[in-house]
Amino acid sequence: MVNEADSIIHYNGKAFDMKHLNREFLLRDMPPPSPYTNIDLLTTVRQNFAMASNKLEWVSITLGYEGKIEHRGVQLWIDCQEFNDSKAWKEMKRYNIRDVTEMEPIYHDLLPWIKVHPNWGHYVDSDRPVCHNCGSTKVKKDGLERRTVVPYQRYRCTECHKPLRGRHKIKRVDGKKIPQPSTV
Repeated sequence: MVNEADSIIHYNGKAFDMKHLNREFLLRDMPPPSPYTNIDLLTTVRQNFAMASNKLEWVSITLGYEGKIEHRGVQLWIDCQEFNDSKAWKEMKRYNIRDVTEMEPIYHDLLPWIKVHPNWGHYVDSDRPVCHNCGSTKVKKDGLERRTVVPYQRYRCTECHKPLRGRHKIKRVDGKKIPQPSTV
């Protein structure tokens, strides 16, 4: 599945989960997976917010979701790995399913804040501007971006609220030439 993915969404997966998977690939003489983009929600939380805690449990509850399922800690891992305990495996499965189901709405909440995200414009066939974060064509003009000599049209997605910048330089607005900044 990793080999087929364009992107992988996870929470601390870049530093933890993917390195463990890579170790398992190596130990089984498997080649590295095809390139993919890591969308690590922990990185997004750390970069953009001063949460009391960056743990998935805290972020989940803070955003109004259920939080993680309590488990026995390290003993659960031991019971699964060392003893192949079917009851422990069921508990582990329940725990992991909740992590995934909690992450999906958190991903949608954080979507406009994610800095490294694949461009959905490559997957959507439209003549209209497309939100590169969620793929929606429901974008509206939102002023001009003037961080360069010639401004660009600014947009905002009405679905995920991501601010966007157009690809073409703007030379006229409402038929009037845009004044260029003066230099001293």
